[in-house]
Amino acid sequence: MGNKLIFAALLLLTLLPRFIAAQEKGEDETYSYVVLENGGAKIIQHLFWAAEPYVRQYEIIIGLKNVDESYTEILREFTKETFIDVSLGPGNYRYTIQVYDLLNRPQGIGEWEYFEIMLALKPGIQSFSPEAFYLDEDTSWNIVITGLNLVDGAEVLLRQTDRPRDIVPQTTVIDSAGRTVRISFAMSSLVTGNFTIFIKNPGGLETETGTFRVAFRKPVDFNVSAGYGAVIPLYGSFFSFFDQGAFPLGAHTKLSLVPFKRVWGYLGVELDPFWNYMDTKNPSEGYDVVSHLTGLNVNLLYQKWLSNRTMAFNLRLGAGVVSILDFHFAYSSGNSESFTGLYFSAGAGASFQWLIRKPFFVEAGVSFNHVFAANDQIQPGFIRPLIGAGWQF
Repeated sequence: MGNKLIFAALLLLTLLPRFIAAQEKGEDETYSYVVLENGGAKIIQHLFWAAEPYVRQYEIIIGLKNVDESYTEILREFTKETFIDVSLGPGNYRYTIQVYDLLNRPQGIGEWEYFEIMLALKPGIQSFSPEAFYLDEDTSWNIVITGLNLVDGAEVLLRQTDRPRDIVPQTTVIDSAGRTVRISFAMSSLVTGNFTIFIKNPGGLETETGTFRVAFRKPVDFNVSAGYGAVIPLYGSFFSFFDQGAFPLGAHTKLSLVPFKRVWGYLGVELDPFWNYMDTKNPSEGYDVVSHLTGLNVNLLYQKWLSNRTMAFNLRLGAGVVSILDFHFAYSSGNSESFTGLYFSAGAGASFQWLIRKPFFVEAGVSFNHVFAANDQIQPGFIRPLIGAGWQF
């Protein structure tokens, strides 16, 4: 055999057992080591099992799995110890143990146990593209990584640098040459932050590099729009003076600031001033009823952009003031004394926004207002169907 120099050391490139079946074994008791013999290196795997009473010797049989799923016996050896040292290459194996009693008679054979030995390669990352995901852009959430020793079955993920959070891709595709990995993510799994790219091969060796960013290219949106909006009465005795189901003449503007952006949606605040003209002609009664309805809503705004990043669904909830201006009766001989009142209101709304061509957008939706008046019977409630166009800064 010659001189043997045995090193109990971890190797960057070694053959490690992925699974070694034995009775009452512990992972900390299973190991591999290297023997340098006649100028060459040989990796030794140490297999062992629990001792049985009144046993003279053990016979261990090991088989290697073939391509056609059959097994070829590659080792049959007797030993009086409860372990055996073997040198096996990468592959799938099975083994069984025959027990011999003190009279050297076979007393039983165990069931086949299966294990795998694979080549443990340390992965290396050379480059990756892109270097960032921008969540406010219409793009695919894929990263292509090039490197070395990228093994099929490797664990590939994004690891956040400032907190213990990993983002696992939906799919991981590794080419047969072990040089390229393509990982794809669901947008719902992404969060903003800085990440490293982490790869761990099935043999247990790993690498980590980066920085990869997930962010919004525009941290804040400012929207300005104007358009048309009618008033449709819902309830309240105030509208009984007009005896009309809708008042089509009106306009509105919207100013919104959106500084909080997350994958699940955007949050912001909005100012929504509006004006409507209300009148009813009663020739049989000899008078008309005329008034202006104005208001200002201060809303909390929630935006959910669809996957194409050009269409958004908006929800609003807020409060404000509504003013009834110059309410009067117009007779042929002149006008009655006018009335003006200012009231608090609460409101909600929903709309659909479409970025036709950035930064120009159109918007359509509906808004509801309830006006708080001293007399509960007078308190009006109304909706405003809205259409408009605007500019996103």
